[in-house]
Amino acid sequence: MNTMRLLLIATLVMIVISPSLPALAAEDPYAAPPLESSAPWLAIMYGLVFVAGICVVAFKNAGRTHLD
Repeated sequence: MNTMRLLLIATLVMIVISPSLPALAAEDPYAAPPLESSAPWLAIMYGLVFVAGICVVAFKNAGRTHLD
């Protein structure tokens, strides 16, 4: 009786899980391609240049004075 119940539960679990198994085995079509070794450094360089440009524009002297 106990073995039969365990077999029934195992069968039901397999029936419930079986539709998702092909999806788990498939390769992810949205996976990103592997990065080249120089790609992260190039992105960091572009980011630093961009931040430096923003800082130059933000802290530029406007050439105006406060006249009351």
